Amino acid sequence: MIDRDELLQRLLPYKIETTAWSYITRRKFIGDVRFSTGRLFEDEDYTAQLFTKARRACLLHMALLGYCHRVDRPGSIIDQNRSGKTLQGFEDLQYMLERKYQICHAVLGDDQQLVMWYYRLVYRLLKEYRWLLKNMPEERTALLAKLRWSYRKVEPSLSLRDRLTCLVLKLRYFTI
Repeated sequence: MIDRDELLQRLLPYKIETTAWSYITRRKFIGDVRFSTGRLFEDEDYTAQLFTKARRACLLHMALLGYCHRVDRPGSIIDQNRSGKTLQGFEDLQYMLERKYQICHAVLGDDQQLVMWYYRLVYRLLKEYRWLLKNMPEERTALLAKLRWSYRKVEPSLSLRDRLTCLVLKLRYFTI
């Protein structure tokens, strides 16, 4: 059994699965929590909302069953975006990043682990979508501002490797 704060802190570095099928929840507890419609990564937002409502949770460590049944539906969001990184994928990931940060920040406040998680995901967005962001100067500038803000907050606790990674990002992909 763990309390809500520990649950959220494990959620941030993905030490807990965020997919909706990986946990059991009572329907009554879910209440008004809903998935974001028409977006990729909707589990991220839903799981964060659900976990902030919990006072505690029970984690079960079970061996993988070795069986997965997936049903592909024509026209599903995941089916439309299998070809690679798209503008919709970028926008949806950015939306989920912001939502998850806001939801967790409302509970945890200025938690160092939360800011570090945020910094790493903004960095990932910039790195993975740099080709797309070349044609989107406003979005690129906004993400760089978020990266700067989060970097300043986490810099004292960054490892040498993380500092070097940030330096490579600055020098190789963006002018900060």
